Amino acid sequence: MRRIGVGIIGLGNAVKPHAAALRALAERVTVVGGFSPSPARRAHFATTYGLPAVESLDALLADARVEALLVLTPPRTHAELALAAARAGIEVDRNLPILWFRAMDSANSLGRRDVWDDTGAHLREIAPSFYYSQAALNDYDLLRGDFSRAREKFEAGFKASPAEYGYPLVMIKWVMRDPAVDDATIRASVASDQGAVWWAGFRGDADLFFAGLSLPFIPGKSSLYTNFTPIPLRRYLADPRAKKLLREWGFEAYWRVKGWPALCRPLGESDFGCGPGK
Repeated sequence: MRRIGVGIIGLGNAVKPHAAALRALAERVTVVGGFSPSPARRAHFATTYGLPAVESLDALLADARVEALLVLTPPRTHAELALAAARAGIEVDRNLPILWFRAMDSANSLGRRDVWDDTGAHLREIAPSFYYSQAALNDYDLLRGDFSRAREKFEAGFKASPAEYGYPLVMIKWVMRDPAVDDATIRASVASDQGAVWWAGFRGDADLFFAGLSLPFIPGKSSLYTNFTPIPLRRYLADPRAKKLLREWGFEAYWRVKGWPALCRPLGESDFGCGPGK
């Protein structure tokens, strides 16, 4: 049986279960190497798991044996690492294009328009139908709060593809309080659809935003924090309702073990705070 060559980027706490799984799959997988910028972590990885470590990311990406990558680094690094792998000819998440949108979200949070554009170009290449069906909802200007510019692009997109841009065009008009849009109808729709909560947040309706986040939609719980990362939505992290949800859904406990995201920090042993200035 041919074995797949795997590389690992990130050798912190998250590597433990992955290393164990890869060793259990030794008949099907070969670990080509693991990389961390920390010499101590590379040494610990090699000693503890009996797997090879490499001294540079470039060396790992240049190794022709690497066919797949495990990226076990903080989310803010995923966009550039995914692009570096793709440029090296490694197939990254071809079957999970939504992960490329998560990389785009990271680039947006960091204000890296160059990385955003490059990631979007790669996604258009590997999954064009998925990209174009989601592009309006992941628009760079929309997520950074330039609603006028986003509306201009949605209007242009609507002329070319009404089916794909009709919904975001109506929603951005609602966000901007266009009197031509039926407010009651849109509010009823948003109130029953957790996937539409961003629009309420963009509009500045905190009550509707948090009502949507609190809907019993289990998949949404895993991505709760990402609902606060677009620049116009970060202000809601300071709302006590955000802390309540993050605590109830286990984010605080997870962060205390795995590390805190960019917009949150611990406040002693029993409290934490989040917000744009954290």
